[in-house]
Amino acid sequence: MNPLARNALAAMFGIAATSAAVAAEGYPDIAFGTNGARIVDFQQAFVDDNLYETAVMPDGRIVAAGIAGVTPFDVTPSQNRLAVARLLADGTPDPGFGDGFGRLVVPGTVQHDGGSFHPYALALQTDGKIVVAGTYLGPDSNANDFLVVRVRADGSGLDPTFATNGVRVIPFDLGGGNIDVATRVAVQPDGRIVVLGSVRTGAVASDMALVRLMPDGAFDVSFDGDGRRLVTFGLTGSDGSSYDNAGALALQPDGKIIVAGEASSANGYDTVVARLMPNGALDATFGNYLTGRTRLTYLAGRMSGARDVAISELALDPNHTSRRIVVAGHSQTSTVDAFALAVLKDDGTLDAGFSGDGKLLIPFDGPSESASIATSVAIQAGWRRVGSLLVQYRQIVAGGYVASASGGSHFEIALARANFDGSLDAAFGNGGKSRFTSNHFSLFGPPASCFGQSIAKQGAQLIVGASCRSRPGNVWGPQKFAWMRAVLDE
Repeated sequence: MNPLARNALAAMFGIAATSAAVAAEGYPDIAFGTNGARIVDFQQAFVDDNLYETAVMPDGRIVAAGIAGVTPFDVTPSQNRLAVARLLADGTPDPGFGDGFGRLVVPGTVQHDGGSFHPYALALQTDGKIVVAGTYLGPDSNANDFLVVRVRADGSGLDPTFATNGVRVIPFDLGGGNIDVATRVAVQPDGRIVVLGSVRTGAVASDMALVRLMPDGAFDVSFDGDGRRLVTFGLTGSDGSSYDNAGALALQPDGKIIVAGEASSANGYDTVVARLMPNGALDATFGNYLTGRTRLTYLAGRMSGARDVAISELALDPNHTSRRIVVAGHSQTSTVDAFALAVLKDDGTLDAGFSGDGKLLIPFDGPSESASIATSVAIQAGWRRVGSLLVQYRQIVAGGYVASASGGSHFEIALARANFDGSLDAAFGNGGKSRFTSNHFSLFGPPASCFGQSIAKQGAQLIVGASCRSRPGNVWGPQKFAWMRAVLDE
């Protein structure tokens, strides 16, 4: 598209968009859902719903998991429910899933009369079944355990062939109130399930924890002897804390496992990454800090952390022919929080070919952006014509949220696309960055607030999963699952 036409369309979008309009790269596709978005209400007694992760099936259908009927803080015990939704590729609720409107709600009481599910991550199996991970609050209301559940492919309920009636609860109980929370899950090609989370080990200490399960939910004893492994970075904050908090998980094609997150430090927190062998041992060929572990900061004296990680396997340019590991999260700057990207070489050291030092901060300019966080990252690859040649390209797409320039408790979905040399892609959004809310599609009356939680590629487009709510008066309305679709390639 002509750049002038692209900029004009970007400026007009949300004001004069019509069904015939074609969105520029990085901007919403109004052919998706209803005028560009889809909202799902699980219609629980407690009205708030939180979406945490979205994935796309090979046929383009969209699956998301989170919490339905979020229990208010003043209600004890908590009664949050597992919520799973599935849409058709065009954003229509899938009538073949769950209740016929693309919804499944499972109360924590299936495990215990006072139980509560808090799901934060999902992964798709090749047979269409859905694995969800999070934390479970059971009989002891002061303790949480890892939660892993598997949902039938048609959404008719939990899969009884997994663990105990579809539910696996894994306690670590190592101290600090025994608060154990799974935040990421992935399924290996052989069907084994890898779960990552954080476990409290003391009053002011936690470790990352990995669990690997067999397809039936049993511990995989070939992984570190008992199916469980702690990962610690040995750092201490100025207040004496030693928190290692899990944020990201990725599986390499060779079976190695990458985890990332944040660790206590004199900066507050530093970004940390580790790689494990398929048997659970730390990878001795990886790391710039300790065996198998990498530590990095973006700016001296400023805290940072990782929220997602992606792996690039193909050649990036003539000087970069091996695997690259892309870490996405956030970092403080002098005035605001910014999207933070880092590119690591296969040995865990920073790739100086990316932005000169392997790191890139992407601030979203505005007067009140105290929160600008990349929560998800994907690799976009394809072929482009340069003259008479087809040239392979590969780019980094990060998604998350940013505080609205209008101030208050308003948040907007934020996207950014960078080249592997660290430059922002001028063809994407406004100089490589894009931000929008459901205001654009008249689904909520303004002002609206959307937390962009996850992104997933759908062919040449990008599905964005979010939790959205509106404030037509002085009181915020209920929060709901929301999806939008952004254009990656015109």
